Amino acid sequence: FEADCPVISIGNISVGGTGKTPFLIYLSRRLLERKKQTLISLSGYARDEAKEIKFFLPSANILAAKNRIAAIKKAAKKLKSQYILLDDGFQHWKIKRNLDVVILDVSAPLKETKVLPAGFLREPLSHIKRADVVLLSRVNLVSQKAVDKVKLSLRKIKPDFRIFEIFFVPLNFYCFHDKKTIPLSNLKGKSVGVFCGIGNNRAFIETLKKIDIKIASEVFFLDHHIYSQNDLALISKDSKEKKLDVYITTFKDILKIDISQLDVKVYCLAIGVKFKEKDDEDKFFGLIPGYLSA
Repeated sequence: FEADCPVISIGNISVGGTGKTPFLIYLSRRLLERKKQTLISLSGYARDEAKEIKFFLPSANILAAKNRIAAIKKAAKKLKSQYILLDDGFQHWKIKRNLDVVILDVSAPLKETKVLPAGFLREPLSHIKRADVVLLSRVNLVSQKAVDKVKLSLRKIKPDFRIFEIFFVPLNFYCFHDKKTIPLSNLKGKSVGVFCGIGNNRAFIETLKKIDIKIASEVFFLDHHIYSQNDLALISKDSKEKKLDVYITTFKDILKIDISQLDVKVYCLAIGVKFKEKDDEDKFFGLIPGYLSA
């Protein structure tokens, strides 16, 4: 299927959290700021991502459907879309794209090169050569030597890869209990608990440590975890035992929870996207057809 407007795919080659959703939100916001009518296409299983995107971009056109082609055909025409952003689209070959972007998390190196179910790759690493752009995420959590090693491996697969380095910047906290935004400085040096069920729980912890937050307790769940009453009771019990009155989690997690069932205040960390090199940000957006036009 070939759409009537540019299609940009944001995808992964491995399972686990690479920061795809924060980047999708960042890219969508940039397009919306330029008054570009944008349709965000998610798989029919991406309900968590849909809620998170909608929270940050209430005016965004978000489409979650199992039959993505049929849904895109209908919605894109009705909305007169100027761009289609294909979430998790690297393995969705039936839709032609103008820019194929794959995100690799360098804080979780691809030590295991086996394909599911034996390993953590969705397909052989060599298949990444189909991509036009590779974004190396969380480069601030590892050494430059480690980043350069990943780059070298990618260049061996495809010498002319466009590779950019990005990282995620904490912006503020948000409390759903009182619907208020809280500055990062309010929790600096304080002991808090953390709970989350995302693809890379450890990277979330490291991000919090970088803004001088003391982690007194960690409660981890698997990615896409569906919270039960027992899970929330576990967190409440943990807070009482460790005498903690604040827990931090992600927006992806909190939007699946009935916060009235928690006996502790919960803050969500809002994050932004930064390119390590300012010139790289301009170069990336220069690859998007029509982005620089009025």
